[in-house]
Amino acid sequence: GWTHRNLFGAGQRLALDGVWNRVGPELHGNYRQPDFFRLDQALIGQLTFKREDTDAYTSTSAYIAGGVERTLGETERHRTNR
Repeated sequence: GWTHRNLFGAGQRLALDGVWNRVGPELHGNYRQPDFFRLDQALIGQLTFKREDTDAYTSTSAYIAGGVERTLGETERHRTNR
């Protein structure tokens, strides 16, 4: 696997990894961008490619997902000085 932290200079993280097992290769990619429009939320994304080749079947698939992750509750990082 390979991970790049601070990809564009604002704490973004890109992680890529892969495995090759008995039925074929599988590649994964994950992305996380902190402070996405707010200090307490992050943009996250995932991408997976998989190829399986067995005696019974052959399959090629892709999976993509994305979302927004938000911290619930007050944390020390997000408190304002009063």
